[in-house]
Amino acid sequence: LKSGFKFKKIEIEDFDDAYVGTGLDDSSWREVRVPHDWGIEGDFSADNDPSESSIIEDGINKPITLTGRTGGLPILGAGVYRKWVRIEESDRVFLEFDGVMWFSRIYVNGNLAGSNHFGYKSFSVDITEHVNFGMDNLIAVYAEVKADCGRWYCGGGIFRNVRLVSKPEGHFA
Repeated sequence: LKSGFKFKKIEIEDFDDAYVGTGLDDSSWREVRVPHDWGIEGDFSADNDPSESSIIEDGINKPITLTGRTGGLPILGAGVYRKWVRIEESDRVFLEFDGVMWFSRIYVNGNLAGSNHFGYKSFSVDITEHVNFGMDNLIAVYAEVKADCGRWYCGGGIFRNVRLVSKPEGHFA
């Protein structure tokens, strides 16, 4: 799954279940191709990635605010990706993600199908119970990056490949 994703960057506190529901009109959302990283689309600024920490090894015992540790790109926040996909009859259907930064929730037809925490790890979600076979199905991905998710530039969004995979009932994980 590469092209045809609709995308909207939002503030974490603005997320609403309507963003991942089938009734939402996303015609005004931007179309993107994945892999996609919303951070590299913004302007550099030390204000984009403040991090509070103490570095005992450097003699800094009280927390100080550090900036620029993740490149100063606007990675913080959340994004929602939506794509309609026709799915034919199969025993089991999975979405395989090579990387979604940092915390993600995967929805199919408005139903939470799975989640993942830690953007550098690939993961798979069995979506079989949420699929309407022989019809178009909405796949929605919520991706969230908070402060202190990385010590270097980690990106934001679906930053690696995504695959829709059909498997027989008896299969290897």
